[in-house]
Parts: sequence; structure tokens; C-alpha cells
Amino acid sequence: MNLSSSAKALYLHGLPGSAHELSAALPPDVLGLAVLDRMGHAGCSFDEALLASFDARVAAPVTLIGFSLGAMSALKLAALRPQMVRRVLLFSPAAPLELGEFLPEMAGRAVFEAARQGRWALAGLSMLQQAAVTLAPQRLLTQMFSKCADSERVLAGQAAFQQALLRSLRYCLVEHRAAYHRELLAYVRPWARDIDGLACEVLIWHGDADTWAPLAMGQALRTQLSGRVELHVCKGLGHFSTLHQCLPDALNAVL
Repeated sequence: MNLSSSAKALYLHGLPGSAHELSAALPPDVLGLAVLDRMGHAGCSFDEALLASFDARVAAPVTLIGFSLGAMSALKLAALRPQMVRRVLLFSPAAPLELGEFLPEMAGRAVFEAARQGRWALAGLSMLQQAAVTLAPQRLLTQMFSKCADSERVLAGQAAFQQALLRSLRYCLVEHRAAYHRELLAYVRPWARDIDGLACEVLIWHGDADTWAPLAMGQALRTQLSGRVELHVCKGLGHFSTLHQCLPDALNAVL
């Protein structure tokens, strides 16, 4: 899934996440979807690393697809490189925290609170996460999905999904922990103004049973962006199940 100049769509994974999310979400005939590797470029800010990755690999306008915390990357790129972005598709998007009182409803609340406290608090928590994914991966998965919707539990019980999620967790928490910290620290800072006046079409799919990024986040983004925005509320779907059930049809409709 390497990006080429002929790619029509570019996927921005969740956090923690990776390209492995797609291997469990899409049928084999559409696995050619390109993925932007935004975890490189050490020694610079998150925005600088994001733009460096995008500018080096995108030669023609693309559709951006952002899942979960990948929504921030997709929206920022659409604002910073408007001539290179046709439209943005968001699945279970994590909105800027300053747009509402979201944290009490978020399953990953502890991570974001640690990031708000600063680099050292986040580093301490991520060390515990790294130990969990390395030493007790199945226990970690059980904890992650202990309070989720039925649609999410069905998905979490599938071996292919478990393998993809664990590979994604290792990718961020073990292999690219510094970049993981950099992006989380950028996310918890105010960034809603960065996407004001977005010109391109934005389509949002959000489950009403999402315990990771509550539906209120999708609603807040619709209000913030105000322009050509469509919000599709997915009944009974959670965070990952929205991506898995809605992404294939969305790609067929817009590409």
C-alpha cells in the first residue's frame, strides 16, 4: 500500500494505528488504497512532519480519508494544501477538544489527560501501554473493548481484526513512540482555528454508539466547518465498526 502519483485516495490512520487497519477493513480488491506514513521526519513539529510526508509523495489532487485521530491530519492538510485535496472523508473522527466537553465520554480519556499534562506524563503512561501490548496483548484487547457497543464486540472477536489492531498498537507504541507522542501532544492543543474556512467537501460517518470518539465530536465538526459538510449518523455502530462497515461503500460512491 505504498503511495504512487496515480493514487486517487490517501488514508490517514488512527492513533495508535497504522496501515494494518485497512487489511481488516477492506476487501482484497480495494487494498490498493494508498496510506500516508506520517510517523517519520524526526526533529520537527507535527505540522512540519505531516506536510513533508504529503509534499514528498503527492503529485496530483487526492481524496483524503481520515479515521479517528487521523481526522486531524486530513483536515489540516486540506486547509494547508487546498489545491491538492479534492474532498475529505472522515470516519469516527476525533474533533478538537476545545469544541466541547468530550473527554468524560471518551474511552481513551486517560491518554489525552496525560498529554495535556505534558510530555513526561504522556511518556510514563505510554511506557505502561508498551508493556501491556508486549507482555499481555490479549488482556489489553479485552480491556479496550470491555465497554463498547455490540457491533464493536463482534468485530473485536474476529482474529483478523485482533491481529491488525495489535500490529497497529506495536507500530505506534513500540516502533514509533516519539512520533506517537508528537501527534498526541499536537492533538490536545487547540487546532480548531487551523481548519476554519475549509473549502473542499467534507463527508463524515460517525456511529451513535462510539465510545472512543463520541458522536458529539462529529456533530461539532459539522458545525465548525459549516460549509460543504455532510454528517452520516450510523445507527448502532461504534468506533472501528463504523470504519469497517462504511468505508467500502463510501469509496465506491466517491472514487
